[in-house]
Amino acid sequence: MTDDEILDAVLAREGGFRAAVRRPDGSIDPDTMYGVTAPVLGEWRKLGRPATIAELQAMPISEAREIFRMRYIIGPGFTPVNVPFAPLREQLIDFGINSGPARAIRWLQRVLGVPETSTLDDRTKRALTAHAGRLVNDALVAARSYMIDRAVDTGAMRKADEEGVESRALSFFLSKPTT
Repeated sequence: MTDDEILDAVLAREGGFRAAVRRPDGSIDPDTMYGVTAPVLGEWRKLGRPATIAELQAMPISEAREIFRMRYIIGPGFTPVNVPFAPLREQLIDFGINSGPARAIRWLQRVLGVPETSTLDDRTKRALTAHAGRLVNDALVAARSYMIDRAVDTGAMRKADEEGVESRALSFFLSKPTT
């Protein structure tokens, strides 16, 4: 899958503007436009402040695409060279967008059994090369599912959001049970 195809799928899942939502633990899931938050847009545009809601709502989809490309593909190193197994690369990009690239990499490192550095370092890349991509991909799906369940249990995620987010994570499973 190309970067553009991956980003098309992400942007379709993220949709347009979504107003802030209060989580059960009292924290706020912020306003987003195509999945981009006001602080991220403000940082991207070098405003020295978070973008306003009006600036966020006026952001063109092409800018969201470039933010995602730089912050969640190029920045963390989720490139075909570093992550040659395409389904795993697609999942890492999606996981990074949802939870931050550092968290996505830490969970990948847990699955691989390498030290958690939050960066796609040489040791992690060597471990990726040594393991079967399908196994690593499916183990990361399971880790994401666990993380989502914990977020609901601790109140960091609304129960009403659990099914959609978990379905999204589970959609990356490659190994299907045989009948």
